[in-house]
Amino acid sequence: MFGSCSKHVFKLEQEEYLKEEIEWKLIDFYDNQPCIDLIETKLGILDLLDEECRMPKGTDSSWAEKLYSKCTKWKHFAKPRFGTTAFLIHHFADNVTYQSNGFLEKNRDTVMEDQINVLKNGQVGSQFRDSLNMLMGTLNATTPHYVRCIKPNDEKQAFEYNPMRAVQQLRACGVLETIRISAAGFPSRWTYSDFFHRYRVLCKYKDIMRNNMKATCDRILGNIIKENDKYQFGKTKIFFRAGQVAYLEKLRADKLKQCCIIIQKQIRMFICRKRYLRMLQSIKSIQRYARGFLARRRVYHMRQKRAATTIQRHVRGWLKRIQFTRTRRCIQGVQAHARGMLARRRYKAMLYNHKVNISK
Repeated sequence: MFGSCSKHVFKLEQEEYLKEEIEWKLIDFYDNQPCIDLIETKLGILDLLDEECRMPKGTDSSWAEKLYSKCTKWKHFAKPRFGTTAFLIHHFADNVTYQSNGFLEKNRDTVMEDQINVLKNGQVGSQFRDSLNMLMGTLNATTPHYVRCIKPNDEKQAFEYNPMRAVQQLRACGVLETIRISAAGFPSRWTYSDFFHRYRVLCKYKDIMRNNMKATCDRILGNIIKENDKYQFGKTKIFFRAGQVAYLEKLRADKLKQCCIIIQKQIRMFICRKRYLRMLQSIKSIQRYARGFLARRRVYHMRQKRAATTIQRHVRGWLKRIQFTRTRRCIQGVQAHARGMLARRRYKAMLYNHKVNISK
């Protein structure tokens, strides 16, 4: 099973490399065909078993002796250290010891004559052969995908996982070897257009050549992967070694993250700037109204002060005029009485002097 699986994977890889003209080295893979030949070829285990069943006095132990004498030339066959009824086969997964007891009895199970007649007269075998040919044609025409069922533990208990047992199953199914074969070549491949659209973020605008995707991809990879043996260019695809696509995906994720951060930064700056301008406009409006209110109040107080000053000036002028008028009137009254008194005194003196002169 594993030999055909590995061979099929390797054959598909080889055809792809040849079609794309990729330089590659021959990959060694485990071929299970010698083990199959040991079991199925002429003078193999099953052939010797049929021969022993045809012998009148054939026994399991005599069949084991024949295996020891005939099959020692095969490197996949071995005789155990102890016992004369067991034999050892080196399978791909591990060495398996088989006990010969009961093999002849099982192999001698006869088929009823009616069943033989049905098989001879029916079309069962041809239908099976046609179905098998159709299945093989379908498998050869499609891309293989393998599904392996792994038992987490031999007891089939829930929530129990035996890692050693799981690894044994993976190795026995050939999954690890198939992965090794795939990883030894170029397991990842992209067409030039798909690669460009996927990893366009990793190049600059000046490196893009729309009419030559291969050159564009070469520029992208030349700036990122410095080891040329990690990838190769085919006619229509780019082939990558194991791990390179994961590295490119990490760079792409980092670049997209950086772009997202830049976009977020710009959006946040725009939102904060818009909020700031709105707040600034609101503050300016509040300041304008506040300054207007304060200016109007200041003007109102200035007008009140000016009016009060004017009223005070007029009141003080009126009071001063009244005080001045009263003072002037008093002074004029005093002056009038004083001048009258002095005039009367002068008149009396003149009259007295005139009388004196007349009397002389």
